[in-house]
Amino acid sequence: MRRACHVGLASVLTACWAGEEPLTTGARLEVEPAPLVAGSPLTVTAFGLPSRGPETQDDGISLGGRSLDITSWGARKIEAVVPADIPRGFAPLVVVVDGRPWASQLVETLSEVAPPDAAVAPRDATAERDVAALDAEAPRRFSVDVVADPSPAQGFFLAPRDAGPDEVLLEARGTPSNGAWGVAFHAVWEPLQLEFISAEVPPEHVQAVARAVKPGRLVFGAVIGSSDVPLVTLRFRVVARGERRVSLPTAFAEARDERNQRRPDLTFAGVTVTTRVAVPGGAQP
Repeated sequence: MRRACHVGLASVLTACWAGEEPLTTGARLEVEPAPLVAGSPLTVTAFGLPSRGPETQDDGISLGGRSLDITSWGARKIEAVVPADIPRGFAPLVVVVDGRPWASQLVETLSEVAPPDAAVAPRDATAERDVAALDAEAPRRFSVDVVADPSPAQGFFLAPRDAGPDEVLLEARGTPSNGAWGVAFHAVWEPLQLEFISAEVPPEHVQAVARAVKPGRLVFGAVIGSSDVPLVTLRFRVVARGERRVSLPTAFAEARDERNQRRPDLTFAGVTVTTRVAVPGGAQP
C-alpha cells in the first residue's frame, strides 16, 4: 500500500495535473517569457512539433481554455500573443494538434508588468537622501508583510512564522483530521523577490522529498507521519521589493487517503508577501 501511494504522489512531483485527460504525447514545452504578460508575445519551443498548414482549423494554442492568436508556427517554435485581458495567476497552456491536446505546460500569467525602473517617487528630499545613504553605507534592509489566505476547512496551507531580518519563513501544514495519508505539491514563488534558502522536513514524515527544482519552484511529497508538525518549513531571503504570491497551485497538488484514493475535496492555500525597502525614520519609498 505504501508503494502504491508513493507512486501516485510521484505523478504530481513530475508535473501531472489532477483531473486532466492524458495528452497525446509527453512532449516537453518551453514557454517564454516567464511569467507571461497580458497583451505581449509568447514563444513556445518543443521538439517534434507537427507541421501546421495555413488552412488548418484544428491546430492551435489555448491558455486557460482560451484560444490564442498564432503569429507563426515552425518546426520547433510557435509564436502567439497573450490576451490583453488575461487574469493574473496560473493557467495551463496547451498545444492542440488535429483537435487533440498534444502537449501542455502550467504557466504563470501577469495582468500587467511595471517598467524595470518603475518606483514610487520619494516623498521628499530627506527621504531620498536616506535611501541613497542606505544603499551606500549598509546592506539593503526590507520590511516584510506576509498575509495568509483563509485557511481551508479541510486541506493544506502555508502559515507565516517569525523570521530573521530580510527573511520569510513559511510552514506548510495540513488541517487536523483531514484524512490524508499522503500529499504532494509544488510551492511556487517569484525568485526575483525571494531567494530560496532551505527546506526542512520533520523526521516524522515517511519517504519525504523536498527539492528546489528551479528558481521559483520547489516540489514536495511525503507519506504524512504526524499532523502535529509542519510538512515542510521553507526559508527565503528577501532580495527585492514587491507584492507577490507564494502559492501551492492546484494543478500541481494532490492528496490521497490510506486506500490510495485521490481527495479532491482537500484544498490548498498560499500567502501574499509584500516587501518594501525600509528607510530610516519609518518612511517607505
